[in-house]
Amino acid sequence: MKRVFYIVIAMTLAAVTSQAATWTVGDMNWTEPDSDSFSPAYSIGSSVDFTTTNAGAVAVTNSGVSPGAVNILSGSYIFSGGGIGGSGPLTMSSSGTLTLSSTNTYTGGTTVSGGQLVLDGGVVSNSSTISVAGGGGSLVLTNGARFFTGGGILYVGRSTSGNSLIVAGGSGTSTFNGGGQEIHAGDPRSTTDNNNQLVVVAGGVITNVSNLTIAESSEYQTSHCYYNSGTVINGGNVYLSGDLRVGYCDPAGQDMGNSISNTMLIANGGVVRAGGSAFVGVVRLNAGNSGGSQSFNSMTITNGGQLYSGGVTSYIGRTVSATYPNAKANGNTVTIAGSLNGTNALWDVGGKPLAVGFTTTSIATGNVLAVNASGVATNISSLTVSAANTLALGAGGQVFATAVINAGTMIVTLDNSVTPACGKLTVSGNLDVTNATLNIVTNRISYVPYVIASYGTQQGPFLATNSLPSAFLLSTNYHMNSIALLPPPAGTVITLR
Repeated sequence: MKRVFYIVIAMTLAAVTSQAATWTVGDMNWTEPDSDSFSPAYSIGSSVDFTTTNAGAVAVTNSGVSPGAVNILSGSYIFSGGGIGGSGPLTMSSSGTLTLSSTNTYTGGTTVSGGQLVLDGGVVSNSSTISVAGGGGSLVLTNGARFFTGGGILYVGRSTSGNSLIVAGGSGTSTFNGGGQEIHAGDPRSTTDNNNQLVVVAGGVITNVSNLTIAESSEYQTSHCYYNSGTVINGGNVYLSGDLRVGYCDPAGQDMGNSISNTMLIANGGVVRAGGSAFVGVVRLNAGNSGGSQSFNSMTITNGGQLYSGGVTSYIGRTVSATYPNAKANGNTVTIAGSLNGTNALWDVGGKPLAVGFTTTSIATGNVLAVNASGVATNISSLTVSAANTLALGAGGQVFATAVINAGTMIVTLDNSVTPACGKLTVSGNLDVTNATLNIVTNRISYVPYVIASYGTQQGPFLATNSLPSAFLLSTNYHMNSIALLPPPAGTVITLR
Protein backbone atom coordinates (compact mmCIF):
# COMPACT_ATOMS: atom_id res chain seq x y z
CA MET A 1 0.00 0.00 0.00
CA LYS A 2 1.37 3.29 -1.05
CA ARG A 3 1.25 5.96 1.60
CA VAL A 4 1.21 9.64 0.80
CA PHE A 5 2.54 12.04 3.42
CA TYR A 6 1.54 15.70 3.39
CA ILE A 7 3.80 18.14 5.14
CA VAL A 8 1.97 21.29 6.23
CA ILE A 9 4.13 24.30 6.83
CA ALA A 10 2.45 27.11 8.78
CA MET A 11 3.74 30.55 8.04
CA THR A 12 2.99 33.71 9.94
CA LEU A 13 3.35 36.92 7.99
CA ALA A 14 4.20 39.82 10.23
CA ALA A 15 2.77 43.18 9.28
CA VAL A 16 5.38 45.40 7.81
CA THR A 17 5.47 48.83 9.35
CA SER A 18 7.39 51.84 8.19
CA GLN A 19 9.60 53.37 10.88
CA ALA A 20 10.49 57.05 10.64
CA ALA A 21 14.13 57.87 10.19
CA THR A 22 15.27 59.75 13.30
CA TRP A 23 17.99 62.40 13.17
CA THR A 24 20.90 61.24 15.32
CA VAL A 25 24.47 62.22 16.03
CA GLY A 26 26.16 62.38 12.65
CA ASP A 27 27.95 64.72 10.30
CA MET A 28 25.13 67.36 10.28
CA ASN A 29 24.70 66.80 6.54
CA TRP A 30 21.39 65.55 5.14
CA THR A 31 22.01 63.60 1.96
CA GLU A 32 19.74 61.33 -0.05
CA PRO A 33 20.01 58.52 0.93
CA ASP A 34 21.63 59.07 4.33
CA SER A 35 22.81 56.42 6.75
CA ASP A 36 25.20 58.67 8.68
CA SER A 37 22.81 61.13 10.34
CA PHE A 38 19.63 59.04 10.58
CA SER A 39 18.69 55.84 12.33
CA PRO A 40 17.30 53.84 10.67
CA ALA A 41 18.82 55.10 7.44
CA TYR A 42 16.94 57.73 5.47
CA SER A 43 15.93 57.10 1.86
CA ILE A 44 13.67 58.92 -0.59
CA GLY A 45 10.10 58.96 0.74
CA SER A 46 11.02 58.14 4.35
CA SER A 47 9.39 60.18 7.08
CA VAL A 48 11.95 61.96 9.25
CA ASP A 49 11.80 62.97 12.91
CA PHE A 50 14.02 65.64 14.46
CA THR A 51 14.49 65.74 18.22
CA THR A 52 16.87 67.57 20.54
CA THR A 53 19.60 65.06 19.73
CA ASN A 54 22.23 66.86 17.66
CA ALA A 55 20.09 69.95 17.13
CA GLY A 56 21.62 72.86 15.27
CA ALA A 57 22.59 73.75 11.69
CA VAL A 58 21.72 71.12 9.09
CA ALA A 59 23.30 71.29 5.61
CA VAL A 60 20.80 69.81 3.13
CA THR A 61 22.39 68.38 -0.01
CA ASN A 62 22.34 70.96 -2.80
CA SER A 63 20.08 68.80 -4.99
CA GLY A 64 17.48 68.75 -2.22
CA VAL A 65 15.65 65.93 -0.42
CA SER A 66 12.18 64.41 -0.83
CA PRO A 67 11.03 62.92 2.48
CA GLY A 68 7.58 61.47 3.11
CA ALA A 69 7.13 63.89 6.01
CA VAL A 70 9.24 66.18 8.18
CA ASN A 71 8.42 66.30 11.91
CA ILE A 72 10.28 68.74 14.18
CA LEU A 73 9.42 67.21 17.55
CA SER A 74 11.89 69.08 19.78
CA GLY A 75 14.95 71.27 19.57
CA SER A 76 15.90 74.12 17.24
CA TYR A 77 17.24 73.65 13.71
CA ILE A 78 18.51 75.73 10.80
CA PHE A 79 18.12 74.10 7.38
CA SER A 80 20.31 75.54 4.62
CA GLY A 81 21.61 74.45 1.23
CA GLY A 82 19.08 72.46 -0.81
CA GLY A 83 15.34 72.49 -0.24
CA ILE A 84 12.70 70.06 0.99
CA GLY A 85 10.57 68.62 -1.78
CA GLY A 86 8.21 65.69 -2.15
CA SER A 87 4.52 65.30 -1.43
CA GLY A 88 4.78 65.01 2.34
CA PRO A 89 3.90 67.60 5.00
CA LEU A 90 6.09 69.61 7.36
CA THR A 91 5.01 69.76 11.01
CA MET A 92 6.62 71.99 13.61
CA SER A 93 5.61 70.92 17.12
CA SER A 94 8.82 71.72 18.98
CA SER A 95 9.00 74.59 21.44
CA GLY A 96 12.13 75.71 19.61
CA THR A 97 12.69 77.27 16.17
CA LEU A 98 13.00 75.83 12.68
CA THR A 99 14.64 78.24 10.24
CA LEU A 100 14.43 77.66 6.46
CA SER A 101 16.62 79.71 4.14
CA SER A 102 16.28 77.73 0.88
CA THR A 103 13.55 77.17 -1.71
CA ASN A 104 11.24 74.38 -0.55
CA THR A 105 8.65 72.75 -2.79
CA TYR A 106 6.97 70.11 -0.59
CA THR A 107 3.23 69.97 -1.24
CA GLY A 108 1.86 68.14 1.79
CA GLY A 109 0.98 71.18 3.85
CA THR A 110 2.51 73.07 6.77
CA THR A 111 1.45 72.82 10.41
CA VAL A 112 2.94 74.92 13.21
CA SER A 113 1.57 73.58 16.48
CA GLY A 114 4.38 74.91 18.66
CA GLY A 115 7.50 77.03 18.52
CA GLN A 116 8.49 79.13 15.51
CA LEU A 117 8.80 78.33 11.84
CA VAL A 118 10.98 81.10 10.36
CA LEU A 119 11.49 81.69 6.66
CA ASP A 120 14.67 83.75 6.72
CA GLY A 121 14.92 84.70 3.07
CA GLY A 122 13.60 81.24 2.28
CA VAL A 123 10.72 80.10 0.11
CA VAL A 124 7.89 77.64 0.62
CA SER A 125 5.99 77.12 -2.62
CA ASN A 126 2.94 74.99 -3.47
CA SER A 127 2.19 74.05 0.13
CA SER A 128 -1.34 72.66 -0.03
CA THR A 129 -2.60 73.76 3.40
CA ILE A 130 -1.28 75.71 6.35
CA SER A 131 -2.27 75.89 10.00
CA VAL A 132 -0.66 77.88 12.84
CA ALA A 133 -2.86 76.64 15.63
CA GLY A 134 -1.16 74.66 18.34
CA GLY A 135 -1.07 77.22 21.12
CA GLY A 136 1.95 79.51 21.10
CA GLY A 137 3.04 78.64 17.56
CA SER A 138 4.18 81.25 15.06
CA LEU A 139 5.08 81.55 11.39
CA VAL A 140 7.58 84.35 10.69
CA LEU A 141 8.59 85.64 7.25
CA THR A 142 11.61 87.95 7.07
CA ASN A 143 14.48 89.14 4.88
CA GLY A 144 12.70 88.64 1.56
CA ALA A 145 10.99 85.36 2.42
CA ARG A 146 8.09 84.10 0.31
CA PHE A 147 5.35 81.67 1.25
CA PHE A 148 2.83 80.40 -1.33
CA THR A 149 -0.12 78.30 -0.23
CA GLY A 150 -2.85 76.84 -2.40
CA GLY A 151 -4.88 74.96 0.18
CA GLY A 152 -7.85 75.82 2.37
CA ILE A 153 -8.34 78.48 5.04
CA LEU A 154 -5.22 79.54 6.94
CA TYR A 155 -5.97 79.35 10.66
CA VAL A 156 -3.84 81.43 13.02
CA GLY A 157 -5.44 80.00 16.12
CA ARG A 158 -8.14 77.35 15.76
CA SER A 159 -9.41 76.27 19.16
CA THR A 160 -6.06 77.45 20.58
CA SER A 161 -4.61 80.73 21.82
CA GLY A 162 -1.41 82.73 21.48
CA ASN A 163 -0.56 81.93 17.83
CA SER A 164 0.82 84.41 15.31
CA LEU A 165 1.64 85.10 11.66
CA ILE A 166 4.31 87.79 11.26
CA VAL A 167 5.38 89.15 7.87
CA ALA A 168 8.36 91.52 7.99
CA GLY A 169 10.60 92.84 5.24
CA GLY A 170 14.04 93.05 6.79
CA SER A 171 16.61 93.09 3.99
CA GLY A 172 13.96 92.56 1.27
CA THR A 173 10.22 92.46 0.66
CA SER A 174 8.65 89.39 2.31
CA THR A 175 5.43 88.09 0.79
CA PHE A 176 2.74 85.72 2.05
CA ASN A 177 0.55 84.60 -0.86
CA GLY A 178 -2.73 83.11 0.36
CA GLY A 179 -3.60 81.30 -2.85
CA GLY A 180 -7.00 83.00 -2.96
CA GLN A 181 -8.02 81.49 0.41
CA GLU A 182 -9.14 83.07 3.70
CA ILE A 183 -7.11 83.91 6.80
CA HIS A 184 -8.70 83.58 10.25
CA ALA A 185 -6.88 84.88 13.33
CA GLY A 186 -8.95 83.32 16.12
CA ASP A 187 -11.55 80.67 15.26
CA PRO A 188 -12.57 78.86 18.44
CA ARG A 189 -14.99 76.11 17.32
CA SER A 190 -16.81 75.54 20.62
CA THR A 191 -13.81 76.57 22.74
CA THR A 192 -12.03 79.85 23.56
CA ASP A 193 -9.44 81.57 21.35
CA ASN A 194 -7.48 84.46 22.87
CA ASN A 195 -4.51 86.57 21.78
CA ASN A 196 -3.98 85.20 18.30
CA GLN A 197 -2.40 87.80 16.05
CA LEU A 198 -1.56 88.73 12.49
CA VAL A 199 1.23 91.30 12.11
CA VAL A 200 2.47 92.95 8.90
CA VAL A 201 5.25 95.51 9.24
CA ALA A 202 7.69 97.42 7.01
CA GLY A 203 8.51 95.48 3.86
CA GLY A 204 5.88 92.85 4.60
CA VAL A 205 3.08 91.99 2.16
CA ILE A 206 0.07 89.69 2.45
CA THR A 207 -1.59 89.20 -0.92
CA ASN A 208 -4.03 86.99 -2.85
CA VAL A 209 -6.26 86.47 0.19
CA SER A 210 -10.06 86.42 -0.10
CA ASN A 211 -11.37 87.35 3.40
CA LEU A 212 -9.30 88.37 6.41
CA THR A 213 -11.13 87.71 9.69
CA ILE A 214 -9.85 88.78 13.09
CA ALA A 215 -11.94 86.64 15.49
CA GLU A 216 -14.78 84.54 14.13
CA SER A 217 -17.17 82.82 16.53
CA SER A 218 -19.27 80.37 14.54
CA GLU A 219 -20.30 77.04 15.97
CA TYR A 220 -23.39 75.23 17.15
CA GLN A 221 -22.22 75.54 20.74
CA THR A 222 -20.95 78.50 22.71
CA SER A 223 -17.51 79.73 21.64
CA HIS A 224 -15.48 82.73 22.75
CA CYS A 225 -13.04 84.92 20.81
CA TYR A 226 -11.27 87.57 22.94
CA TYR A 227 -8.28 89.90 22.36
CA ASN A 228 -7.32 88.63 18.92
CA SER A 229 -5.64 91.25 16.78
CA GLY A 230 -4.55 92.35 13.34
CA THR A 231 -1.75 94.91 12.96
CA VAL A 232 -0.62 96.51 9.69
CA ILE A 233 1.96 99.19 10.42
CA ASN A 234 5.09 101.00 9.21
CA GLY A 235 4.37 100.57 5.51
CA GLY A 236 3.10 96.98 5.64
CA ASN A 237 0.54 96.07 2.94
CA VAL A 238 -2.43 93.70 2.85
CA TYR A 239 -4.39 92.95 -0.34
CA LEU A 240 -7.77 91.21 -0.09
CA SER A 241 -10.24 90.28 -2.81
CA GLY A 242 -12.93 89.86 -0.16
CA ASP A 243 -13.85 91.36 3.23
CA LEU A 244 -11.97 92.70 6.24
CA ARG A 245 -13.78 91.40 9.36
CA VAL A 246 -13.12 92.20 13.01
CA GLY A 247 -15.34 90.44 15.55
CA TYR A 248 -17.50 88.37 13.24
CA CYS A 249 -20.03 85.56 13.30
CA ASP A 250 -20.81 83.44 10.24
CA PRO A 251 -23.52 81.13 11.58
CA ALA A 252 -23.71 77.52 10.50
CA GLY A 253 -26.94 77.12 12.45
CA GLN A 254 -28.22 78.39 15.78
CA ASP A 255 -24.85 79.65 16.91
CA MET A 256 -24.15 81.27 20.29
CA GLY A 257 -20.62 82.51 19.69
CA ASN A 258 -19.07 85.61 21.30
CA SER A 259 -16.45 87.80 19.60
CA ILE A 260 -15.50 90.48 22.12
CA SER A 261 -12.65 93.02 22.41
CA ASN A 262 -10.83 92.08 19.23
CA THR A 263 -8.84 94.76 17.40
CA MET A 264 -7.49 95.87 14.02
CA LEU A 265 -4.77 98.55 13.79
CA ILE A 266 -3.73 100.18 10.51
CA ALA A 267 -1.07 102.78 11.31
CA ASN A 268 2.12 104.60 10.37
CA GLY A 269 1.73 104.15 6.63
CA GLY A 270 0.21 100.67 6.79
CA VAL A 271 -2.29 100.00 3.97
CA VAL A 272 -5.15 97.49 3.64
CA ARG A 273 -6.99 97.18 0.31
CA ALA A 274 -10.16 95.07 0.46
CA GLY A 275 -12.24 94.32 -2.61
CA GLY A 276 -15.13 93.49 -0.27
CA SER A 277 -16.65 95.27 2.72
CA ALA A 278 -15.29 96.14 6.15
CA PHE A 279 -17.18 94.66 9.12
CA VAL A 280 -16.58 95.48 12.80
CA GLY A 281 -18.78 93.60 15.28
CA VAL A 282 -21.08 91.91 12.78
CA VAL A 283 -23.21 88.83 12.26
CA ARG A 284 -22.92 87.82 8.61
CA LEU A 285 -25.39 89.34 6.21
CA ASN A 286 -28.67 87.41 5.92
CA ALA A 287 -27.79 85.07 8.79
CA GLY A 288 -30.85 84.81 10.97
CA ASN A 289 -30.15 82.42 13.86
CA SER A 290 -27.19 83.68 15.81
CA GLY A 291 -27.10 84.59 19.48
CA GLY A 292 -24.15 85.63 21.58
CA SER A 293 -22.38 88.96 21.41
CA GLN A 294 -20.25 90.62 18.72
CA SER A 295 -19.31 93.56 20.93
CA PHE A 296 -16.53 95.99 21.92
CA ASN A 297 -14.49 95.19 18.83
CA SER A 298 -12.50 98.03 17.31
CA MET A 299 -10.61 99.16 14.24
CA THR A 300 -8.19 102.09 14.40
CA ILE A 301 -6.74 103.83 11.35
CA THR A 302 -4.15 106.39 12.36
CA ASN A 303 -1.04 108.39 11.48
CA GLY A 304 -0.91 107.72 7.75
CA GLY A 305 -2.80 104.42 7.87
CA GLN A 306 -5.14 103.74 4.95
CA LEU A 307 -8.07 101.38 4.39
CA TYR A 308 -9.76 100.97 1.02
CA SER A 309 -12.90 98.84 0.92
CA GLY A 310 -15.71 98.05 -1.49
CA GLY A 311 -18.38 95.39 -1.13
CA VAL A 312 -22.12 95.83 -0.86
CA THR A 313 -22.30 97.59 2.55
CA SER A 314 -19.80 98.06 5.37
CA TYR A 315 -21.08 97.84 8.96
CA ILE A 316 -19.99 98.95 12.41
CA GLY A 317 -22.22 96.88 14.70
CA ARG A 318 -24.80 94.67 13.02
CA THR A 319 -26.88 91.75 14.19
CA VAL A 320 -30.02 90.11 12.87
CA SER A 321 -31.50 87.13 14.69
CA ALA A 322 -34.82 85.43 14.10
CA THR A 323 -34.32 82.97 16.96
CA TYR A 324 -32.35 84.94 19.57
CA PRO A 325 -33.69 88.48 20.03
CA ASN A 326 -31.05 89.13 22.72
CA ALA A 327 -28.14 88.78 20.30
CA LYS A 328 -25.90 91.84 20.71
CA ALA A 329 -23.63 94.02 18.61
CA ASN A 330 -22.79 96.74 21.14
CA GLY A 331 -19.94 99.18 21.59
CA ASN A 332 -18.05 98.44 18.38
CA THR A 333 -15.90 101.33 17.17
CA VAL A 334 -14.00 102.54 14.14
CA THR A 335 -11.61 105.41 14.89
CA ILE A 336 -9.90 107.36 12.12
CA ALA A 337 -7.33 109.79 13.46
CA GLY A 338 -4.33 111.37 11.82
CA SER A 339 -1.97 113.31 14.01
CA LEU A 340 -1.68 116.89 15.13
CA ASN A 341 1.23 117.39 12.72
CA GLY A 342 -1.10 116.84 9.79
CA THR A 343 -0.37 113.22 8.88
CA ASN A 344 -3.66 111.98 7.50
CA ALA A 345 -5.50 108.74 8.14
CA LEU A 346 -8.03 107.51 5.58
CA TRP A 347 -10.94 105.13 5.11
CA ASP A 348 -12.15 105.15 1.51
CA VAL A 349 -15.44 103.21 1.43
CA GLY A 350 -15.29 102.78 -2.35
CA GLY A 351 -18.52 104.58 -3.20
CA LYS A 352 -20.57 102.05 -1.19
CA PRO A 353 -22.92 102.40 1.84
CA LEU A 354 -21.74 102.46 5.45
CA ALA A 355 -24.06 101.72 8.40
CA VAL A 356 -23.31 102.45 12.06
CA GLY A 357 -25.56 100.16 14.07
CA PHE A 358 -28.04 97.95 12.25
CA THR A 359 -30.54 95.43 13.57
CA THR A 360 -34.05 94.13 13.08
CA THR A 361 -35.12 92.05 16.07
CA SER A 362 -31.87 92.06 18.07
CA ILE A 363 -29.68 94.68 19.81
CA ALA A 364 -27.14 97.01 18.16
CA THR A 365 -26.39 100.07 20.30
CA GLY A 366 -23.40 102.20 21.26
CA ASN A 367 -21.56 101.63 18.00
CA VAL A 368 -19.41 104.57 16.90
CA LEU A 369 -17.72 106.00 13.82
CA ALA A 370 -15.18 108.47 15.28
CA VAL A 371 -13.21 110.70 12.90
CA ASN A 372 -10.65 112.90 14.62
CA ALA A 373 -7.78 115.28 13.79
CA SER A 374 -6.51 114.79 10.22
CA GLY A 375 -8.73 111.72 9.84
CA VAL A 376 -10.95 111.29 6.78
CA ALA A 377 -13.81 108.93 5.98
CA THR A 378 -14.69 109.44 2.34
CA ASN A 379 -16.32 108.10 -0.82
CA ILE A 380 -19.40 106.95 1.12
CA SER A 381 -22.52 106.62 -1.03
CA SER A 382 -24.90 106.63 1.96
CA LEU A 383 -24.08 106.88 5.65
CA THR A 384 -26.75 105.61 8.05
CA VAL A 385 -26.44 106.10 11.81
CA SER A 386 -29.17 104.18 13.61
CA ALA A 387 -30.85 105.16 16.87
CA ALA A 388 -28.59 104.81 19.94
CA ASN A 389 -25.45 104.85 17.76
CA THR A 390 -23.04 107.70 17.09
CA LEU A 391 -21.12 109.68 14.49
CA ALA A 392 -18.36 111.56 16.36
CA LEU A 393 -16.42 114.32 14.61
CA GLY A 394 -13.34 115.38 16.51
CA ALA A 395 -11.66 118.71 15.74
CA GLY A 396 -10.15 118.39 12.28
CA GLY A 397 -12.02 115.20 11.42
CA GLN A 398 -13.88 115.06 8.09
CA VAL A 399 -16.56 112.80 6.63
CA PHE A 400 -17.64 112.92 2.99
CA ALA A 401 -20.83 111.20 1.83
CA THR A 402 -23.42 111.46 -0.92
CA ALA A 403 -26.33 111.08 1.51
CA VAL A 404 -26.65 110.82 5.30
CA ILE A 405 -29.47 109.67 7.57
CA ASN A 406 -28.65 110.15 11.24
CA ALA A 407 -31.24 108.84 13.67
CA GLY A 408 -28.72 108.62 16.50
CA THR A 409 -26.20 111.09 17.87
CA MET A 410 -23.79 113.49 16.16
CA ILE A 411 -20.96 114.68 18.38
CA VAL A 412 -18.91 117.66 17.18
CA THR A 413 -15.76 118.84 18.98
CA LEU A 414 -14.50 122.44 18.74
CA ASP A 415 -10.81 123.08 19.43
CA ASN A 416 -8.86 126.06 18.10
CA SER A 417 -5.54 124.30 18.68
CA VAL A 418 -6.35 122.09 15.67
CA THR A 419 -6.77 123.10 12.01
CA PRO A 420 -9.58 123.00 11.06
CA ALA A 421 -10.91 123.79 14.50
CA CYS A 422 -14.06 121.66 14.26
CA GLY A 423 -15.14 118.37 12.72
CA LYS A 424 -17.18 118.65 9.56
CA LEU A 425 -19.67 116.46 7.73
CA THR A 426 -19.83 117.17 3.98
CA VAL A 427 -22.88 115.78 2.17
CA SER A 428 -23.27 116.32 -1.57
CA GLY A 429 -26.90 115.13 -1.51
CA ASN A 430 -29.48 115.00 1.26
CA LEU A 431 -28.66 115.32 4.97
CA ASP A 432 -31.43 114.02 7.22
CA VAL A 433 -31.07 114.87 10.92
CA THR A 434 -34.77 114.71 11.79
CA ASN A 435 -34.27 112.21 14.62
CA ALA A 436 -30.68 113.07 15.53
CA THR A 437 -29.28 114.61 18.70
CA LEU A 438 -26.41 117.11 18.34
CA ASN A 439 -23.86 117.19 21.15
CA ILE A 440 -21.23 119.95 21.21
CA VAL A 441 -17.90 119.42 22.97
CA THR A 442 -15.73 122.52 23.46
CA ASN A 443 -12.08 122.79 24.29
CA ARG A 444 -10.50 126.08 23.18
CA ILE A 445 -12.89 128.21 21.15
CA SER A 446 -13.11 131.73 19.74
CA TYR A 447 -16.09 133.88 18.88
CA VAL A 448 -16.02 132.88 15.20
CA PRO A 449 -18.43 130.80 13.10
CA TYR A 450 -17.91 127.02 13.13
CA VAL A 451 -19.35 125.16 10.12
CA ILE A 452 -20.10 121.62 11.25
CA ALA A 453 -21.92 120.36 8.13
CA SER A 454 -22.65 121.23 4.53
CA TYR A 455 -25.21 119.62 2.25
CA GLY A 456 -27.11 119.69 -1.02
CA THR A 457 -30.49 119.47 0.69
CA GLN A 458 -31.43 119.08 4.34
CA GLN A 459 -34.29 117.42 6.26
CA GLY A 460 -35.39 118.31 9.74
CA PRO A 461 -33.84 120.27 12.50
CA PHE A 462 -31.95 118.25 15.10
CA LEU A 463 -34.22 116.55 17.59
CA ALA A 464 -32.16 118.12 20.39
CA THR A 465 -28.97 120.16 20.79
CA ASN A 466 -26.84 119.78 23.92
CA SER A 467 -23.94 121.83 25.33
CA LEU A 468 -24.18 124.69 22.87
CA PRO A 469 -21.47 127.20 23.86
CA SER A 470 -22.74 130.26 25.71
CA ALA A 471 -24.23 132.90 23.39
CA PHE A 472 -23.80 130.74 20.25
CA LEU A 473 -26.69 130.04 17.91
CA LEU A 474 -27.28 127.05 15.66
CA SER A 475 -27.86 128.20 12.07
CA THR A 476 -28.98 125.98 9.16
CA ASN A 477 -28.07 128.49 6.47
CA TYR A 478 -25.05 130.47 7.57
CA HIS A 479 -23.46 129.98 4.18
CA MET A 480 -25.29 128.39 1.27
CA ASN A 481 -26.61 125.04 2.56
CA SER A 482 -24.63 124.57 5.74
CA ILE A 483 -25.10 124.04 9.46
CA ALA A 484 -22.99 126.34 11.61
CA LEU A 485 -22.53 127.51 15.15
CA LEU A 486 -22.67 131.33 15.12
CA PRO A 487 -21.45 133.63 17.89
CA PRO A 488 -23.47 136.79 18.59
CA PRO A 489 -22.65 139.84 16.46
CA ALA A 490 -19.75 141.99 17.66
CA GLY A 491 -20.81 144.48 20.32
CA THR A 492 -23.81 142.44 21.43
CA VAL A 493 -24.52 142.86 25.11
CA ILE A 494 -25.51 139.59 26.75
CA THR A 495 -27.70 139.95 29.80
CA LEU A 496 -27.80 137.02 32.13
CA ARG A 497 -31.15 136.55 33.83
